Amino acid sequence: MKTVHEDVKRELTQILSGLDPRETKKLHVVCTPSFYLDHFVEVDDLSTFCGQLRTKYAGRGGNIPGFVQNVLSGGGAVNTAIALSRLGLSSHFIGRTSEFGHHVLKFFAENSGMDVSHVKTDGRLGQTLAIEIGERKVNVMLNDVGSNYDFAFDSLRDTDLELIESSQLVTVHDWGTNVVGGTDLAVKTFEYAKQYNVKTYFDSADPSPRVHELPELFERVIANKNLDMMSMNQNELGKHTGGATIERAIALKRRVSSRIDYHTPRYAASIDNNVTFFPVFDVELHRSTGAGDAWNAGNIFGELLGVTPASRLCLANAVAGYYVSSKRAVHPTVDDLIAFVKAEQLRALPPEVGNVNS
Repeated sequence: MKTVHEDVKRELTQILSGLDPRETKKLHVVCTPSFYLDHFVEVDDLSTFCGQLRTKYAGRGGNIPGFVQNVLSGGGAVNTAIALSRLGLSSHFIGRTSEFGHHVLKFFAENSGMDVSHVKTDGRLGQTLAIEIGERKVNVMLNDVGSNYDFAFDSLRDTDLELIESSQLVTVHDWGTNVVGGTDLAVKTFEYAKQYNVKTYFDSADPSPRVHELPELFERVIANKNLDMMSMNQNELGKHTGGATIERAIALKRRVSSRIDYHTPRYAASIDNNVTFFPVFDVELHRSTGAGDAWNAGNIFGELLGVTPASRLCLANAVAGYYVSSKRAVHPTVDDLIAFVKAEQLRALPPEVGNVNS
């Protein structure tokens, strides 16, 4: 099996090396609706950190020095769009924030080329405090959703709809925090897109805040014939199906027409008429937040390139692996990816994958 995976790596590097940037730029992807300003705090040990908090609280407050911190763009839609732009595609973000948020967003977009001309500035900036804990970078996020709370299909203007019509793929992200508009946005955006043969892609993100609405989401979005691809990680799969196993993902696929693209810290799987697995790259982890967004970008890129499922998963795992191992939290270019895939080793697939009967 390792030889097969190495063959896929070589095939992928050949495909990437042969890309014409002028042709790649003709691939247009629209991502909506989530943007956050993310403030990251690195915590080495949870118990020590909690003890420090209790001590400062008991003493009526004070400073706790020594924490590495960073401020980055957040939100599944924006992060996916930035990663796609870094790969050379034409990506466009549609959402709502404040005027200050728009200035911040333009700053993050400068280094990638992401289009932010369709951003509405009459709203409120969404913000997240992300605490990344321990060696595994387990992330706990404190979230102020801002105008991500109620972005619906009627938030889209005529120019936004024209942009969707002329794109190759449209994505809807972060249903879990788009409490008022999320289901409406996904249902009607995908319905509109399919009128123009535009591919549709959905990532609910963590649906925990709205678990009581999951049956409606399933009927109106996930099982809707207008959805082409649904992306999910272990946490999301567990919330949607009651268990985070590959068998649950396969069972979900049997109930829907869309392809299920499933990613975990050890492997990724694409579940359609057949099930394809591919292991992750064996890299040093510097962050976990945003890994799924990077993975989505690679998965979408592979979809639009028309590569095999194995090459697509290898590409998605490479984009995510490059990002989580980057000390500067930078998404890769195509040249970066080529060097990464050639240099980095793959982990072994877990034993349970070999026992799966699709």
